[in-house]
Amino acid sequence: MSAMKNFKLRNTLPLWVGMVAMIFFNSACVDLQDNLQEQGIQENIDLTNSELLADQFNPNLRIAAMDWTCEEKCVTPNSTQAFRKRGEAFVYVGPNKKTVSYTIYNTFDEFVVEVNTSTDDFDFRGMLRYTISINGQSFELSNLKVGELGKVTIPLEENYIDCGLMEVSIVQTGYGQRIEINDDYNLVKTCEPVNIDDLKVGDTFQGGNVLRLPNTADLFLPDIDYVLIIAPLIISQNAPWGCEGQVIDFSISGASPTAIIASQCQEEGIAAKLVAELEIEGFTDWELPRGLELPFNLPFGFSKVWTSDQHGGIFWDPDPEINESRYAIAFSKGGTFATEKSKNLQVMAVRRIYLN
Repeated sequence: MSAMKNFKLRNTLPLWVGMVAMIFFNSACVDLQDNLQEQGIQENIDLTNSELLADQFNPNLRIAAMDWTCEEKCVTPNSTQAFRKRGEAFVYVGPNKKTVSYTIYNTFDEFVVEVNTSTDDFDFRGMLRYTISINGQSFELSNLKVGELGKVTIPLEENYIDCGLMEVSIVQTGYGQRIEINDDYNLVKTCEPVNIDDLKVGDTFQGGNVLRLPNTADLFLPDIDYVLIIAPLIISQNAPWGCEGQVIDFSISGASPTAIIASQCQEEGIAAKLVAELEIEGFTDWELPRGLELPFNLPFGFSKVWTSDQHGGIFWDPDPEINESRYAIAFSKGGTFATEKSKNLQVMAVRRIYLN
């Protein structure tokens, strides 16, 4: 997991992991299946195909094209939803390319600027510095390494102006020629609150479709205190859980199981990384499902999916170190099962909207 310098620390949602899930869907499942087929997933932004701008400070500035406007979108209260504007600028330090990338966005109560620097010079071990200005207010980020994320967060007033202009300046120094970036962002308005009691399974909601609702205990499934949202498409038909032979340490606090797997497993293309990198309708807090929260009948198109659970040892061998290094928990119609981490299964992404 990349280190990050940040002006503000955030709390994360509570975590829990289950083992077995069984429930029967009725007519609501049909609605969910129809909705899943009608929706698509936002593609990752490719800056290489974006508009190329130039000025005296950054002869090579790329700003990713956006297919939305501040008037069209809104950010959900009490969520991490945001519509991000991304860009990058680069210069050459001798034969080596130095690139500063940035992301600017607002949530329902904050405005955020994120910066990062990469370079082809693998021998560079120095420290970087950023001066970030937001509407004339200046912030300093210093002693950051190459590849280390810097972040400035400022609070927004409760009744901030819809589409209000935020002017951003980023100056990076500390290695070769400085890079200066000037950009702006129009604040996205806050959505009107939604009454959770009005939702039903299958509804389109916050980037996906409602898969389960709170306070709906079943004979085979424990109650949950959150709304479970499923991404509208299968993220991958064939991806491994990853890191066979490695035991993942889930004792790290302040991170979701999916984020922990993605950070500790160096393999590319694994289920957790595909989900952790997902962005749909401004939501980036997607996770692998837990076995205990999935309904007995998976939505249309899903047969066997990876979960974030890794507890094979409790099923087959008294020595959990042996099996946990080889097995991960997956889910199919009928419940959970353990299988080798190297197998390719489908990848499902979910979000959890907690009531408290």
